[in-house]
Amino acid sequence: MERDYVKQSDFPVMPVKCRIPAPRKNYIPRRKLTRQLEAVGEYKVTVIKAGAGSGKTTLLSLFFKEKGAEDTKWIALDERMDQVFLFWRYILFVLRDCLQGEKGALSASFEENVQKDILWQMLAVFVNKIREDREIYLVLDDFQHIRNEFLIETIDYFIRSMPENMHLILLSRETPGIYMGALSVQGQLLLLTEEDLRLTEEECRGFLIHTLGFQETDPSVEKIALTSNGWIGGAQLLAVASRLQKNKVYANTSEHVIYEYIGQEIFFTLSGEEQEFLVKTSVLEYFSRSICEELLPHIAFDRVMGMILDKNLFVVNIGEDGREYSYHGILRGFLLHMLEKDREEKRELCRRAAPIYFRIGDQEEGARLLQDAEDYETLMEKLLSMPQNVVTFSYMSHVPISEAVKNVNFAYQYFFCHYASLDFEKCDEIYRYIKENKMDDPVFQAFGNVNIFFNVNWDFKNITVLSLEQIEEMGMNEVTKAYLLIKEAYFFFLQENGKEAVRYLDRAESIYKTAGNIYIECFVLIEKTQVLEAYGELGQALRLYYRMKSYIESVPTIEASYHIGLAGLHIKQMNMDEAWEELELAKASVKKGADSVSTAYLYTLAEWYYIDGQSGKAGEILKVLEKDEMYRNIYFLARLLRYPIYVEHSGELTERFRQEYEHADAVQKNMDSELLMIGICYDTGKTGEALDMADSLIARARKSGNKLKIAEGSMLKARMLYEGGGDRRVLLNLFVEAVSYGTENGLALPFWYEKETAAAILEAFPQEIKKRLSPEAVDFVRKAAAQKTGRQGGGSRRMRYNLYELTARELEVIKEMEQGRSNKEIAESLCISMATVKTHIINIYSKLGVSNRVAAINKMRDW
Repeated sequence: MERDYVKQSDFPVMPVKCRIPAPRKNYIPRRKLTRQLEAVGEYKVTVIKAGAGSGKTTLLSLFFKEKGAEDTKWIALDERMDQVFLFWRYILFVLRDCLQGEKGALSASFEENVQKDILWQMLAVFVNKIREDREIYLVLDDFQHIRNEFLIETIDYFIRSMPENMHLILLSRETPGIYMGALSVQGQLLLLTEEDLRLTEEECRGFLIHTLGFQETDPSVEKIALTSNGWIGGAQLLAVASRLQKNKVYANTSEHVIYEYIGQEIFFTLSGEEQEFLVKTSVLEYFSRSICEELLPHIAFDRVMGMILDKNLFVVNIGEDGREYSYHGILRGFLLHMLEKDREEKRELCRRAAPIYFRIGDQEEGARLLQDAEDYETLMEKLLSMPQNVVTFSYMSHVPISEAVKNVNFAYQYFFCHYASLDFEKCDEIYRYIKENKMDDPVFQAFGNVNIFFNVNWDFKNITVLSLEQIEEMGMNEVTKAYLLIKEAYFFFLQENGKEAVRYLDRAESIYKTAGNIYIECFVLIEKTQVLEAYGELGQALRLYYRMKSYIESVPTIEASYHIGLAGLHIKQMNMDEAWEELELAKASVKKGADSVSTAYLYTLAEWYYIDGQSGKAGEILKVLEKDEMYRNIYFLARLLRYPIYVEHSGELTERFRQEYEHADAVQKNMDSELLMIGICYDTGKTGEALDMADSLIARARKSGNKLKIAEGSMLKARMLYEGGGDRRVLLNLFVEAVSYGTENGLALPFWYEKETAAAILEAFPQEIKKRLSPEAVDFVRKAAAQKTGRQGGGSRRMRYNLYELTARELEVIKEMEQGRSNKEIAESLCISMATVKTHIINIYSKLGVSNRVAAINKMRDW
């Protein structure tokens, strides 16, 4: 087909929606309106609000054609674009030539991202890439379709943040939902209404004669000019009716009345063949001869289309070569209204049309038609074969659960799509539906205990993990199989079987290498680093973090998890400055509010504060975490509680944890909670019980190959033996084993916990230590044990990092501020706009953690 369609994998959009409509020939000039529009470059936002058929689109397309604005970008919105990720994907597509620097990573970020909390960061990057060397006009037609509250919030943010050379123009039948109060007060809003767009009688006569081809002597001209009341759509409707020998006039322009008028005065006067063609092609967003000849082979396209065009029936020519068409919203709305009378016929038309669009490469239009046809079986098969991105997720999310579960591969990927977007409520709904309706079906074993990903009340130790053979026998496709392996690997991890967890993850990764689904790789990397870190394999985990970093730009949803996880690894190595830097980077990616990512950030931040000697700040965070359902489970909170209990000897927390541990189900206990309980038992005089528990824990850690727990358990038991005068040989063996694993993997934290014991053993047994440990290993332990809390100079290190994060332009701005220059003077000195100066200053304040000029300058001087 003669069509500029962009591949789905590059830009999941329909370029036909992104073309400036060509104004009809011989259109009359609207001089008064043109003069008003000439001021559009002086305003941040222009709103043209008027009803259907008022000429909004034609007026603006004609204006920009005459103006010759090179950087005018246009999007014809529809109801499907009331979806935040799809909307911004279109914005990025039309503005791609107006961005500076490398755009590929940003494009991939918008295509892959399905998490709302990541979007703010992506929008900030997007806005900062908009070029400021020329005027840019972005037109959003039919803005009345945009109603989603979160989407409108993001548009408000975009309006506040966009540079002065960017101008947003909204064409809408209704008052837009954006916040216009501040814009109006600041003189940044131009508003044109239906009254402004009304034709004068003279303009209406000119429209009828010069545009629609009426003779000046035709008596209909005067009649239509008087009765259309300046409504250009009404004038065109009356003109068509006049030529069809009708003369009934409606002054009311409500949708119901318009449809009644079109039906009585125009549609039912057409031939049966013309009516059939119009109604049946109304299900299509656009069409051409080749499409219609395949969909409606019994209708002679050229002849019927010629008759329709001759009657000026609200047909829009959208093809650059004049071979593609769509219907004006007025006509299409009426035609679809007519088709609603026979919903089965509409579904059948959509079903037949969908394969045509898939064959020409327009997967989005094909998917839309299948959705409208309610042919979910075919839609699910198509979506499973398409790249996973914002478009496929949008269509996946609209499939009813009752339909989704008819295809187990789709159902499983459908679940993980919602999980990837952190929509845990929908995940729970999917899981409960399957548990109630499908768990008796053997193929749905894949969903067994999948609620582990969003429900904290697990009986994970009693879960029977599916074997690789069982997974293969299920007959899943490769992508579904990979997700299933990732889930089962997590069960192994929770059951303290890290080796099997890694084996399953390796198998899932091998599928990624053939399937190329980037979400599989990201899930694998996140889970594998978690397993390796928990098992003390910090070197291997660090290498995976470096790999993960390369995916952040393509899948920004993992950025916060990446920085939080890396901060936790640095804490285990007692690299506290590096840990802080990662936490600062994570903060910019974490959503404000309580979700799994933000609570993980707070958990790691509290751990950092405890080690840094800032127990007050850590305690405040702990109070917040204790309100979260996840951290009411001692399985999760035990490691963090080790600081106030084990290090600071908090009696209140000790007693509370002891009671919760004793009453907790065994399935909620893990090595972290056991380590804490061992310390509590020993500190409360139950030495025998503590030693027995320590022996059991160390034995399990050795069996599972958990080097971190071997080191932690061995050092804890070594303290008990040292203080109690226990067996010297056993004591030294435990110490040497702990140091060996610690040195090999940079595991410094176990020796910081037991700093007094480590120092005492090194001093008490120098000869034995010298024989059994290398000087490097001894030096490693001494440094770990000697680390002080409340470090001096830590603040200046963090300051240096923040200044390093300032861009070159921001450094120029802060240097100008240091000279005492005003915003206006800075703008003139650096040849940038006032608005850009303000944006840079806001960014500087945020990065330096200050709220005014003086504080920013002082921090600059301190550094």
